[in-house]
Amino acid sequence: MARYILLFLIFTLTVGCGNADTSDGALQEKPTEFKTKVQFKSFVVITSDIEKEVEKWESYRSLNGFMNRFTNATPEEILSNALELRDLVKSAKFSKNIPEIFDVPPIRARFNILYNQTLRLADMTFIPAITADAVIQENEKILLSFSSINSRFISILSKKRFEDEIEIDMNAIGLDSTKMDSISKKTISRNLEEIILEKELQNRKNKKGKN
Repeated sequence: MARYILLFLIFTLTVGCGNADTSDGALQEKPTEFKTKVQFKSFVVITSDIEKEVEKWESYRSLNGFMNRFTNATPEEILSNALELRDLVKSAKFSKNIPEIFDVPPIRARFNILYNQTLRLADMTFIPAITADAVIQENEKILLSFSSINSRFISILSKKRFEDEIEIDMNAIGLDSTKMDSISKKTISRNLEEIILEKELQNRKNKKGKN
């Protein structure tokens, strides 16, 4: 009797181990399309002026560097980095070191969108039947959203620089901005903007002439 019990236990363990090996292999093996590199459209790169503004916003700087992993990667690599990406976006989104100039609703809204997309990508790591195409599409959305954040950074800083230039020019010509109506301010702003654009165009022409 003991012999039969022993044989039964050996048979059960053998079958169980065999199934476990099969399951592990199925989890580890990915279709060929998951191992094929995809060249994605690169995200918008921040300028040196932005880099100075975010110098103390370390979580964003880490995220900005980490995003390079997603511009040329296989779906398998994208999934392997998905959880860390989610955590980096969360850290940047809730950071206490966000520069005041960027702590505004348009930036917060864009970070909300990016965070939700990274959550979806992270969820894909737990879905056995997920397809490579689904991973690629989600990664494209993430890169686009991150570009939107960087573009907004550039836009905000450009606007601030322009407003500073207007204030300086108004002081230089002896105008008291506190005593001007909105129409006068808009007129001067428009004229100064045209002058700045003309200078930029002239500088570009001069650079092309030298080349």
